[in-house]
Amino acid sequence: MSAKVIMVVIHVLSSSTMALAQNVSIFPKTPAFVDVNHELTFMCKSSADEDWRNTLFFDETEDDGLSSVGLFYQNTNGTCIQSIISEKYQAACDIAKVEFNLTIRKIDRQYHDKIISCKTQFGNGTIEDISVTKTVKIYVKVPVSDIILSETEIETNVTSNFTIRCSVISRPAAIIKWIRFNADGLQDDITSFSQVSSNHSIAGDTIMSVLTIKFSKFDNKGHLQCEANNSFSFRQSQDIPLHIYYPPENRPIIRQVKPGPVDSGETVYLHCSVYGGYPIAKIIWDCQGKIKDQSSDTLSAVILELVIDRSYDDKICSCTATHRDPSYKHTLQHKLIVYYNPEVKFENNVLELYAVEGENLTVKCLANGNPKAMVHWEESNIELTVPEDSQSVLYIYRIERHQHLFTCHAVSLSAKYGQLVTSKPIEIEIFCKILQKLEKNMH
Repeated sequence: MSAKVIMVVIHVLSSSTMALAQNVSIFPKTPAFVDVNHELTFMCKSSADEDWRNTLFFDETEDDGLSSVGLFYQNTNGTCIQSIISEKYQAACDIAKVEFNLTIRKIDRQYHDKIISCKTQFGNGTIEDISVTKTVKIYVKVPVSDIILSETEIETNVTSNFTIRCSVISRPAAIIKWIRFNADGLQDDITSFSQVSSNHSIAGDTIMSVLTIKFSKFDNKGHLQCEANNSFSFRQSQDIPLHIYYPPENRPIIRQVKPGPVDSGETVYLHCSVYGGYPIAKIIWDCQGKIKDQSSDTLSAVILELVIDRSYDDKICSCTATHRDPSYKHTLQHKLIVYYNPEVKFENNVLELYAVEGENLTVKCLANGNPKAMVHWEESNIELTVPEDSQSVLYIYRIERHQHLFTCHAVSLSAKYGQLVTSKPIEIEIFCKILQKLEKNMH
């Protein structure tokens, strides 16, 4: 009879204990958010203190959570006794409220995803005692770190793609944006030209954004920024200056000061210039002369100074404009026209000719000059009439003995050189036919 009563009593006690155990809670709930290097307090609470014996806290970063780091139990006088393993922790309890607090003074990065558990024991010290364990997982929030850039300055052209990388560490993972500012301060979001990769570790979530973009000339002298935001912290990179090379839109032009033909002995100035481009184009002349660079930030201008003589007539001077963008290269040519005093001479510089009386003879007089010179012939100071289409050639039909001294004159068509230039007279030694026959017979 007594044994049966005892069994009933034990059964009732166990049921009551289990009901109480179901009311054990731990706070905060999973995930327990905490900023890195801040403290975090965990509270293990029961709805009533009946049959409560003790509460223990376990920290997964200490001995893999196998040994307790904090102990709470009731003294014989009803007060709470607490014990912790080191100054890393701080403990507090309230028996009346059945609340037991363990504070970790500094949560570092290694605590992320680690478990803190509290084990509460109920009973009266018999085999019927029940232990209830509640756990919580820590989520360590890491603010956005300093931004790491692959480039601190961008130099590129408008024909090539450029790639730049931006990376940060944080938790939760940051969202990275790329913002472009033009020279006037206007901005636009160019994140769509980027690709993102991630890597997870105890330190946090490493996010790398790779931006690949082809800049335009309107981006020149602007800047780029990388921004990272993970909902509770924000970082902005330093300004990344943009130096975008672009060629001039037009080809260079050549302008001759005092256009048109130039008189021999004068000085000519040839201007080769092209507007625009960054940096401005480089201009080179292929003719030897004095060079003067009059370029500015927006204009490439180089002047070639030439002291002209007759050797420059029909000479071509070329101006070549190149740029850091290899797609831009243009060459222009300028032809010089030089007016100079004519020179006259007989063909092959001969001053004597031999002819047989009664035969036909051709005499050529060369007159060089610009503009073209007009040639006049004289025989013994008497002007001869020569067809206009062959002024430099004199045809003597059936030469006679008295025809022996011929002179050609040249007159330039220009007003400046409209002067008479006379060649040296050419003497013609004429043999009679009888002497010619005697000489043949003698041979």
